[in-house]
Amino acid sequence: MGALFNISHQAPLNYAGYAWEFLRRNPSYRTAFERSRSHLNKPSNMKSGGSILRVKTISKAAEKWGLQCFSDPDESYLNAHVFWAHHVFTRALPIEFETVTASNLSKKSIQFSDIECTKQHLLTGDGRRETVLKSAHFWMQLYGYPPTPTKENGPIVVRVNGTEGLRKRLETLHFLAELRDQNPLEKLSTSQNNTFNNLQFYLQILDLKPRGMSYREMSALIVGEKRTRDDWDGNGCSLKSKMVRGATRAVKLMEGDYIKLLRR
Repeated sequence: MGALFNISHQAPLNYAGYAWEFLRRNPSYRTAFERSRSHLNKPSNMKSGGSILRVKTISKAAEKWGLQCFSDPDESYLNAHVFWAHHVFTRALPIEFETVTASNLSKKSIQFSDIECTKQHLLTGDGRRETVLKSAHFWMQLYGYPPTPTKENGPIVVRVNGTEGLRKRLETLHFLAELRDQNPLEKLSTSQNNTFNNLQFYLQILDLKPRGMSYREMSALIVGEKRTRDDWDGNGCSLKSKMVRGATRAVKLMEGDYIKLLRR
């Protein structure tokens, strides 16, 4: 029996991806999206492999959900054009672009066109372009005013102004260079692994709740019938109490705590 929102790709291993997976399961968000659907443009493909979505202005209604514009909740985190509002996704970084010349274009320059991953752009009426680079393992969001918004070429510049945001900018620049060299670090710490396993557990609970299942029935599907039978009402931290606590946490994440994931 498959889950209602089966993730068609690998489960996300980044907080921004999980934030979207919780938000798109929120019935109130889905209703808000349907109300705005007729006003939404569809993204178009770019020759360099990315895609671009054009909007006149940032949506005030979408900002309520921490988004710059509404995104289709039927799309999983890799396919959905999700652009988080800067006040909730504090890792979004401003960048600048240089015009391509023989002097500034080298093997060490960083261009979106050289990066192999999912690349999605949001272009607003004032010429600002929001760019999301993502895979199962990472989610980066950068924004600036490229000279040619519909192209992905042109060296990227990350300005470092004194000590303000120095560490974050250097980390971003270093990671962009790793992406350019197709050598991003994908190893997770034990703590991150445990956190993502828990988040996946909460999503599974949310996917089964609409079917009217009991906690025990959900447990049998998630962890297996044998473990459920052996550990359901055991002494100490039983599987039953874990399922009840997990369901409570899952609903909180769906209803608003997903925002907290974006700040990690």
